[in-house]
Amino acid sequence: MSVDQAMKMAKLNLTKSKAMMGKTRIIPSPNWVIPTKKDRE
Repeated sequence: MSVDQAMKMAKLNLTKSKAMMGKTRIIPSPNWVIPTKKDRE
């Protein structure tokens, strides 16, 4: 494996982990918003 390939793999893994983090952050937020709306009603 060349250095360029290793760098590309590292960048891909970083973007994948960031995407996963973004998904996990986005998923819980509606669940937290829904109960607050019910409480307000």
